[in-house]
Amino acid sequence: MKQFIQHTITKGKNKKQSFEYYVPNDLLGQSSPKTEKNSLRTKIMYLSPFTGNNFNINLCPMANSCAITCLNHAGRGRFTDVQLARINKTNYYLADKIGFINQLHKEVKNFDKLAKRNGKVYAIRFNGTSDVDFIADIKNICKVDVLTEYSNIKFYDYTKVIGRIRKYQGQNYSLTFSRDEANHAHAMEALSLGHPVSAVFENGLFDENGKQIITNFLGYPVVDGDKADDIMVHNSGAYVLGLKFKGTKKDKLQGVASGFVISAFELSKKMGH
Repeated sequence: MKQFIQHTITKGKNKKQSFEYYVPNDLLGQSSPKTEKNSLRTKIMYLSPFTGNNFNINLCPMANSCAITCLNHAGRGRFTDVQLARINKTNYYLADKIGFINQLHKEVKNFDKLAKRNGKVYAIRFNGTSDVDFIADIKNICKVDVLTEYSNIKFYDYTKVIGRIRKYQGQNYSLTFSRDEANHAHAMEALSLGHPVSAVFENGLFDENGKQIITNFLGYPVVDGDKADDIMVHNSGAYVLGLKFKGTKKDKLQGVASGFVISAFELSKKMGH
């Protein structure tokens, strides 16, 4: 039975507002359409992105139009109970950061123990639908660097924060920079630093016969990012991780209009067709 905790916000836009949250059994989940194709057994954490929390605090600090077309509403995220669970988890993080991070660290530690016991290497993605430096949070609160402490875990994430790409260069944290309509310079910097950059294409990379027709973008080779979620863990270096847009027709139109989703028309212009 859920034990609800009463919390009153003490600062910010929603100061003095009260709400209830509960501590979930698990922060990291294993059953996810995103990770089921992975070659490594993977745990992933889904929070409510952008300002989807009672505090009105943005957990995706560099979000632009992707906030409108966010994958938080794709797949299982379409269902109300899933959305409510993600909002609750996010409220827990913001209301009791120390408790949340201690629980998260314990789950990472236990997953590493399981990997060692089984003689395997597993993977963790902290930001399924957020863009937070949980590596730093755990280091600051638990005094543990998970990147070096847990050798049987490969950590990976997508981020729009170029500072995070620079910060974790060469460490056990495979970061892919997420391209949008407003961060071209940072995307090119990430590529120059040897990191993949993800790009969302309106119709994906393949024609109706299954042949990959988008093979180069921004001057770099394009790899099918829908093949698995952990591609960057196994394939280091600079390349474009091509993703097919997933969402409603309305969201696709908004994404194309903003430039976040690369339309077939824009692509044909760039390719000189």
